Amino acid sequence: MAEEGGLDSPERGAMILYEQGAAAAVKFAEQELAGRRIVARAFPYEGDVASSQYVFDPVERSFSRGEPAGRIVAGPFDPEAWEEALSGGPAGAVLVGPGYAAEPIRGAYRAAAEGATKSGRAVYLDDPSPEGLPEPSPAFVAVFVLLPDRRATLQRLEAVASRGFAAGGLLPLISGWTDTAEWIDAAVADAAAAGAR
Repeated sequence: MAEEGGLDSPERGAMILYEQGAAAAVKFAEQELAGRRIVARAFPYEGDVASSQYVFDPVERSFSRGEPAGRIVAGPFDPEAWEEALSGGPAGAVLVGPGYAAEPIRGAYRAAAEGATKSGRAVYLDDPSPEGLPEPSPAFVAVFVLLPDRRATLQRLEAVASRGFAAGGLLPLISGWTDTAEWIDAAVADAAAAGAR
């Protein structure tokens, strides 16, 4: 039972503790992102906190439970730290993200994206917030998972595409939910209307 006014009390709400990480979090491994080869993932923010109850990882192709409170480690806000971390390893594209709400304050997502391009790589931006974007470049493609909240995701996709970024949606096919022709057609039409290309 929670103490009245304690940390897990409903009156207190959820708390997210951001910590500054010591180094850029990069994982080199040849993987696939919606049929495209990537050789690395850059994680500007690490932790299990999410704005929705479930989060879909587009590389692992799995859902995990997002926690409303917890600890997030923010990576460096210096693009050179990300460039250095991504300079090694095999040639190929990198997936940066996902983004987090603290990006306008922390700047780790933007730094990771800029550092990745400085290292000479093509960059997929995983669910970027419009506030955390670098300057548009042909090196960037923003990708958005159209679940669990398609409307909110499409609003972010539209905001990113309107800034000149190539952007697209990823739709996990879930038997009995998103695998019908009607659902797929509606998702594709909505993404196109939001600026996916």
